[in-house]
Amino acid sequence: MGLFSWFFGRGAPPAVQLRREGSRGHFEVAGEYYNQDALKGIWRRSGKPESNIIDVHARLVFEDNNPHDSSAVRVEIAGRKVGYVPAGFAGEFRRRLQEMSPDSRAASCTAHVIEKQSGELLVVLNLDWPIELATTPRPRRVRKSRSKKNPQAPT
Repeated sequence: MGLFSWFFGRGAPPAVQLRREGSRGHFEVAGEYYNQDALKGIWRRSGKPESNIIDVHARLVFEDNNPHDSSAVRVEIAGRKVGYVPAGFAGEFRRRLQEMSPDSRAASCTAHVIEKQSGELLVVLNLDWPIELATTPRPRRVRKSRSKKNPQAPT
């Protein structure tokens, strides 16, 4: 059972972990203005950061039922909606993710929650474009047991 299944019930495919290389690929989340209560709760639970940035784990979930955009990708942190992948990237993001992992309906990546001087919080996803999977599944190798040599055997 994958992590996605564990969070959201049986039968759901696992979320795909996305890779970030270098310092490129920061996407500001759209709509965080409307989700400030959720972000402030996440900020408070993080303790009192010494800087104005906290590192978090974000889930990117396909939102097929979105009445405004059928290709919407919701961004969640700690199980709370904090915004969306920008509309200009959402359709392509979904297409690429489904090409890489056809059963996936979600992905995850690292992100930053940043406090502006005004006190408003914003979310920046750490994603390169085009997206890539973090790991390529490798076949499991079966180790053969090594037999001990007979110390009494003549050489």
